[in-house]
Amino acid sequence: MKSARVGYTQMLALGTGYFLEHSASPILSVFPAEQDARYFEKTYIRPLVRDTECLGEILPDLEDQQWHSKTTLRGSSLEMKQAVKYDSFRAFNAFLAVGDEVDAPGWNPGKEGTGEGDKTALFRKRTESFPDGRMILGSTPTIKGKSRIESWFDRGDKRRRFLPCPHCTRENGGIPSGFQHLEWGGKEKAYGLTWPKDHPEDAFYVCKFNEAHHIDESDKGWMDEHGEWRATATGERGIISFHINALYSPFKKASWARLAEEFVEAVRLDRETGDKERLQAFINTSLGETWDPREEEKGLLKAHELSRLCRGYRAPVPAGVKFITAGADSQTGKTGEGSWRAIQVVGWGEREKPYHIAYWHIRHPIETKQHEDELARILLDTYETEDGRRLNIQAASI
Repeated sequence: MKSARVGYTQMLALGTGYFLEHSASPILSVFPAEQDARYFEKTYIRPLVRDTECLGEILPDLEDQQWHSKTTLRGSSLEMKQAVKYDSFRAFNAFLAVGDEVDAPGWNPGKEGTGEGDKTALFRKRTESFPDGRMILGSTPTIKGKSRIESWFDRGDKRRRFLPCPHCTRENGGIPSGFQHLEWGGKEKAYGLTWPKDHPEDAFYVCKFNEAHHIDESDKGWMDEHGEWRATATGERGIISFHINALYSPFKKASWARLAEEFVEAVRLDRETGDKERLQAFINTSLGETWDPREEEKGLLKAHELSRLCRGYRAPVPAGVKFITAGADSQTGKTGEGSWRAIQVVGWGEREKPYHIAYWHIRHPIETKQHEDELARILLDTYETEDGRRLNIQAASI
């Protein structure tokens, strides 16, 4: 179960190429409709064979073969079919069966009396002639309770990609620590992706284990390099399931800031026009989660709406704060053109309870007079509490 913008289709193509090269066995790939299968063959398979020497050697006559059927000199083969037709699930047996976008309408059962039931179940039977046959299903999910991919995901061991927190790691002497899977922030949790009010372009990630650890997206590459997949459930025997969302994506068009901006726009449309289609699309294709039409009735839909979840203070600092600290982090190089600093001010209450007080970006290049003046202004400022006290920043880490 996945979001869009995570490179899933490219992974399917590479996996297909691997088995064509290393396994003298048949592969069956089924797509929602014929145009989807044709697109995959033209956009992924042909370039893969053309640009990969080992595949070019076993498929020298690629241009002469039918678009939907490939046979290699090694004995492996690839059949690409459409899920719309039940014939795609008959006759052809496969060592590897790959079903793409199984929540799409093409995978829906036929009308009563015209089909043979759940197509994913029929698809799985195509691998039973092989003792080590396997099936891969993937899709962005759709409606809760009707999503085929969610049903298969729930039957498996629900693996998620756990990444270490760079701040926890530094505090642990460089040993990767604070492993967590990336989540959207919300009412029920103080961690996850969030942003300063009215500034989604400044989105950052709050560590699950320490709310004072604010993770910048520039750390995401290092985090993923040291990440690992972990099962979060027992699952049925023989079913391994995975979930990934766009928060992990390395693509610029799925940056944390871009995702936050898309979410804010979807929420705006919902508020102003009652149009929930954009919000549903965001939850399905960016978070990789099912959309529950009942959420509005249960009052859960707005749990996604972070801007409504902030608890306002009657003054810049809540009454429970005992002292204030600040932390500054250099971004995009330590000094020189293009460098800048992110600064967060945190209030601390009893039992080290943190309170978010303020967050700034100083865009002037580091070590310039404008940058140093702005930094000094922030660090020397005085903050008034709800009960009338005035606090200065007592410690800062830069």
